[in-house]
Amino acid sequence: MIKSLSQKEKLVLSAIHKSGAITRNDIAEVVGVSKMHATNIVKALLEKKLVIDEALVTGQRGQPTRSLRLKHDALYAVGVNFTSRHVDLALVNWMGDILCEETHEIEDVTFDFILEMTHAFVDQVTQHKRIAKKRIAGIGVSVPGDFVKDRKTINPTYFPQFANFDFENEFKTSFDCDVFIENDSNCATWAEYLVGAGKKLKNFIFVHIGHGIGGGIIFEGRLCRGANGNAGIFGTPFPDVNAPRPSGNDLLKTLRANGIEIDSFRELETLNLSQTEVLDAWLSTAANQLTLPLTVLARALDPEAIILGGRLPSSYYQRLSQFLNNDSFCANDRALLPTPVIVPTDLAATGGVIGSAALCFEHLLSPGL
Repeated sequence: MIKSLSQKEKLVLSAIHKSGAITRNDIAEVVGVSKMHATNIVKALLEKKLVIDEALVTGQRGQPTRSLRLKHDALYAVGVNFTSRHVDLALVNWMGDILCEETHEIEDVTFDFILEMTHAFVDQVTQHKRIAKKRIAGIGVSVPGDFVKDRKTINPTYFPQFANFDFENEFKTSFDCDVFIENDSNCATWAEYLVGAGKKLKNFIFVHIGHGIGGGIIFEGRLCRGANGNAGIFGTPFPDVNAPRPSGNDLLKTLRANGIEIDSFRELETLNLSQTEVLDAWLSTAANQLTLPLTVLARALDPEAIILGGRLPSSYYQRLSQFLNNDSFCANDRALLPTPVIVPTDLAATGGVIGSAALCFEHLLSPGL
C-alpha cells in the first residue's frame, strides 16, 4: 500500500499531517494541481483508507465545508531505542502517538537481547492489539553512534560491543518487514519535528544530550543527514570524553563524584532539581560550555529555533534553556540580527523511541524523499 503511493499523494499526506486538517481547495494549492486533480488524489487516499473526510462545524447555514485528516489507525511502526542500561520499545501510529510501550532494564546491552525483546514485542502488539501486520510500516532502530560506512556500521564510542556491527542487515534477516536504522540524535530530531517542539517549524537545530553530545538539523521540513549520515555531530568542540563537557555521561560522573549514586539516566528522575545544588551547578556550567558552539550554529545555519533534548528528564532541558537564553548567546550581533530562540524539548527521553518508529513514515511525511 505504502509503496504504491504517488509523489503527489505523499505531498498531500505531508500537508495534512502538518496542518492537522486541510480542505480540497487547499490541497489543490499546496500540491499545485487543479481542483479536479486534487479530488482524484483525495479519492485514491480515501480508497487506501489513509485519510478520513469529515464536515467542519462552523455554525453557519448551507453546505458545510469538508476537510481531510489522517486516519490515526491506518499505519503503525515499532520503535527500538537503547542505552547501556535499558531498552525501550514502542508501538507508534503515524501521528506519533505511543499506543504501547515497554522498557527493559539490563546490566549490559547485547544485540541478542535487543532482538529477543523486539520479537516478543512485535508478537504482542500484533496479537493482543489485533493489529494486522500489513498495517505495520516497519521497524525503526535508534543506534547510539555515528556512521562510518554506507550508513550501516557505527563508531560506538560508548558501546564497543557494536563496532563493525551491521544493525540493518541483522534486523532485516530477522523480520519480514522494512527496517530503518538511524543514529539516536537524528531519531530524536525527527520526533521533535513530527510531534514535538519543532512541529510548527520548518528550520531548526536539535541539540541532543545523551551519553555524549549530538544533534540534528531540520531544513525546510527535511531531516538533513549529510554525505555520510553524520550531520549534527555537535560535540566536536568537546573531544576529550574524560574532561568536563556538557554530556549525560559527564553529568552522571559529576553526581557520583559528589556522593550522589546515580547510575543511569532514568534514575535522574528521582532527583529534585531545585534542591540538588550540584545538579543546578552542572547545568549552569553546561550552558556556559554550549554558548559559543550554539552561537556558531545559530549564525551558520540561521534556524528559527534551537531545541534542547535527549535522554535527560525534561525539567533539566527547561533549566538549561533558561541558563542559555541570555545576552551571551549571539553576543556580538544580538542587537543587529534575528536570534533564534532556545527552547526545551516537548518529548525528552521518549523522543528517541518515537523518532525511531517514525523513521518508517519519513518518506510519506517529508516531501521530496
